[in-house]
Amino acid sequence: MFCACRDGCSAEKGCSCVGMSTINLSKSGNVHNAHLLSENAFDSQFFECSADCACAGTCANRLAPPNDTQRHQLQIFKTPKAGFACKTMKSIRKGSFVCFLGGEVLPIDYPTIKPKDYEKIEAPDKVCFTFIDNMASMGWSDF
Repeated sequence: MFCACRDGCSAEKGCSCVGMSTINLSKSGNVHNAHLLSENAFDSQFFECSADCACAGTCANRLAPPNDTQRHQLQIFKTPKAGFACKTMKSIRKGSFVCFLGGEVLPIDYPTIKPKDYEKIEAPDKVCFTFIDNMASMGWSDF
């Protein structure tokens, strides 16, 4: 579903993309009440306006501005024991969009598969990520 907005997208103007979203953006483009996302991350959804909308995705209802690939400097590096990791080179303001991470949620037992056995999985192009979740007292979250 795409919105039919021609003069800015907002809940007040009845934008369908904004209306379907459970995450709201502040006027500065950051996620409003970002601290709540850590509690209900999987219950939250954001429908970003795109080129298929009447607004052509040029409105403020976007997490990632077009052609904005260098907003945050991220570095991928190999760790001695945990494989690859990602870190930021500068502080990122809470609620800011960082990057897209496309992938597939895999069964919980996938992280137990050894790297040499990974080729035997039906879809060898799938990747499992394990993140330290500092919002949960440094607990581990598997993605």
